Formats: sequence, structure tokens, C-alpha cells
Amino acid sequence: CPMKLKWVALLAVLSAILVVAGCKAEEEIVPGPTPKPATPQVIVNHELVPNEHIITVSGRGEVIVAPDFATLTLSVQGASETAEQANATCEENLNSVYDVALSLGVVRGDMTDTGISITAQQRETDDAITGYVATATLTIVAHDLTTANSVMSGIIDSSAGELKSITYGITDASAAYQEALLAAMDDARLKAASIAGAAGVALGAVVGVEES
Repeated sequence: CPMKLKWVALLAVLSAILVVAGCKAEEEIVPGPTPKPATPQVIVNHELVPNEHIITVSGRGEVIVAPDFATLTLSVQGASETAEQANATCEENLNSVYDVALSLGVVRGDMTDTGISITAQQRETDDAITGYVATATLTIVAHDLTTANSVMSGIIDSSAGELKSITYGITDASAAYQEALLAAMDDARLKAASIAGAAGVALGAVVGVEES
């Protein structure tokens, strides 16, 4: 079944901080002359209105998109009584995994391995070395999900490696992320409007937004 990825833009305390304007009913406002300040001042920065005139809400936006590539992480091993033979067996298995992936359309540049490391196996009773295990980790990027499934099946059938994990992603998430941001803003505005309506006040402009 096709897999989906969720790209979530959470405008944390999406401090879509929305200013509540017109906190008084119109009939309660009494016109009058504006007193002249003793010392005229020019304010050059935009200052927030006092907290009692602010509604702070969080908005959440979620967009679900289909992945267009998969990353497979595999473990390849070789065991023997000698370190040299363990290394040789691991290298042989690693080459087999490469051959399977190449035969299924994966390009060499989309495969990387960590190199082979060797660990001695010891007996618990006297710590005597009983053998060696050589291990390598291989990462394969499949730019087609059908190829990814084929690679998994082929490697499992070959018994040359063990699949440790598979993750899915999209090459360019920018459009989905922008869509999620817009959805988060709409969600925040809806919440703020509901709160303002219940309080009997009107909303003003957004005075701050924090994304996370």
C-alpha cells in the first residue's frame, strides 16, 4: 500500500498574537478633545499594545504528501575463526549486496558503506577468543519506491545482508511546508476569532508570529 509522509508546520505558541481592537462597544465611547502632552514625543518603533488587549493562540497546520524516495540501511556480516577469513566473508557478502542493488537499477553513487570493522568473540568463562565477526553497514537510496521494495526482497533472498531500517522522504518539501504554514495561520485566526467573538470584542491586526 502507498505510504504517506506527514509534514507538520506547528506555529508554536504560534504567537499568532492577534490584537483585539475595539474592546469597548461603540455606544460606550464618548468623544472628547485629546489633551496636549506636556512633552511631545515621537515614537519611531512599533510597540505592542498592552497584554490586556492581546489574544495569544497556537495554530497547527498539517499536510500529507506521498514520499518519492526511500533510504535503506543494511547490516552485512562475516564470521570465522580467524579475523582474515571473517573480513573476507564480510567483504564477499557486501559485494553481493552491491551486485543485487545494481542489478535492480540502483546507481553506485546512491550506495555508501561504513567500511568493515572486526570484533573478537570471547568465551565468558575464561575470555578466550573463539572467533571473529566482521561487520559493515550499507546505506542505499532508492529514488523509486518500487525499486526500494525490489532491493529489500532481493537482499533478503540472497541472505547476504540484513535490513535494519527503511525511511521514506520527499526530495523537495518546500511546497508542502509552505502549505502547512498557511494552514497553521488559518487555524490560529479561527481560534482567535472564536475567542474574540465569545468575549464580545473585535480582532485587529496580527502583531507577532513565532514559528516552530
